[in-house]
Amino acid sequence: MKAKTKTSQLEYCKIILKKVSFSRKLFKKEFTKSLDRLAESESRELSAWCQENFEAQKLYHMEMEHHKLISKYHQNQR
Repeated sequence: MKAKTKTSQLEYCKIILKKVSFSRKLFKKEFTKSLDRLAESESRELSAWCQENFEAQKLYHMEMEHHKLISKYHQNQR
């Protein structure tokens, strides 16, 4: 019997993004949800990971979502 290992939220998001990478629409949806769930530093790490692992077409949409969420985060901190 295989022992269960605890998966971090960031690693879980990476797993989900890998599984939905076949669809730009699903990928964008899951990426946006991931950014909402993660801390700012983890969001940056996830964005960098995506840039290393996924095609340029998806990156444009991810960057736009990332910038929107960072702006929203900073507005909420005021």
